[in-house]
Amino acid sequence: MTLIYHGSLPPGALVSPTRPAPKLPRPADGAAIPLHFTARAADLTGSAGDPARIIRWAARDGAMAALPIGPNADGTVFEPTPAPPALRFEAETHGGLVLSEVIAESAACSFGLIFQTTEADAETLLTLQPLGLKDYLFLAGRGGEVLAGQDAGVFALSLPLIRAAGQVVLVLCGLTGRRVSVAVNDLDPVTGTLGPGWTGGAADLFIGCRGQRAGLRRKLGSFRLCDVMVWPDRDCLADPADAGVDAARALWHERQRDVA
Repeated sequence: MTLIYHGSLPPGALVSPTRPAPKLPRPADGAAIPLHFTARAADLTGSAGDPARIIRWAARDGAMAALPIGPNADGTVFEPTPAPPALRFEAETHGGLVLSEVIAESAACSFGLIFQTTEADAETLLTLQPLGLKDYLFLAGRGGEVLAGQDAGVFALSLPLIRAAGQVVLVLCGLTGRRVSVAVNDLDPVTGTLGPGWTGGAADLFIGCRGQRAGLRRKLGSFRLCDVMVWPDRDCLADPADAGVDAARALWHERQRDVA
């Protein structure tokens, strides 16, 4: 039987009949449940004036939500098409979101994202900033590389990135103490060490920006964001057999098939 509704539906009421995405595995007893954010209508809340402008992005299990930071006055744009659905970030336009205090101890955590490249540099992808610390750790895409850096300038890593527009890219980052590991797609991680000023502790994770500051627009780039993943209490790159890494890579392959 077909139901016909003549009113307007709220954002998130329509879900496209695409293949279900692989889920991040539940951890062993006592570990925090990994958080997974997917750019799909069911988890997004649009603004009253423009439903395509997103003002809340809920995790797949509903446990937490990413919210626009102050300089992101208009919300972040949701693009249901082309596949895969994504949040769109534009160069020098503030669409930043934050997961407040998502990580209780930044000396033992990991996070990552799956994004699709455009013709312009992605610039800032994710930023981890401990509470009360001006310093931060960022992931960025620029000039055919994925960059991981510390704002204080002590630590920097670079990994190759295919620059052609439309590529689906997985980036994972893990911290154990001040040791940082970064992996792109299915390549082995590259490791470096943060400077001694990095104190750890509870941290915010910023999406598409470098914190609450309204400036730094030259650090805001262009990319389509499909997924964000957070393991709040472990470095999933510290163990090559970690199930979280396998699940993230399976999801990356799924997103590649969506494009094809």
